Amino acid sequence: MTVLVPTERATQRAILRMCERCFPGVVVHHSPNGAHLAGSDTARFKQMGALLGDGMLRGWPDLAIYWDGGHLLVEVKREKGGVVSDAQKALHERLSAIGWPVSIVRSQDEAYAALCAAGAPCAGRMAA
Repeated sequence: MTVLVPTERATQRAILRMCERCFPGVVVHHSPNGAHLAGSDTARFKQMGALLGDGMLRGWPDLAIYWDGGHLLVEVKREKGGVVSDAQKALHERLSAIGWPVSIVRSQDEAYAALCAAGAPCAGRMAA
């Protein structure tokens, strides 16, 4: 029997829904970082150059989550096969060094636990 592993996008969307239910006092922002650029190779190359010129950082975490008195940056990876790139590792280290915590999560359960550990205001437990 084949078990389907959720995509990174599906995992991220589950995390967003969980935040709406369990952490309604937080503000969540997604930075796409050019992962889904459209067009030919040349068009994508130009778009990426423009984004980098505009201040996009390679390796920026997928979600920035803010609340009164706190914040957490979240890198979402696929449950199986999701790999943290060298650019992500390097930037996550830089962010952590200046007091911006980064958590790598592979499920909404891990995101819930990371938010609770970071002190995000929780309105209730995740539904089983």
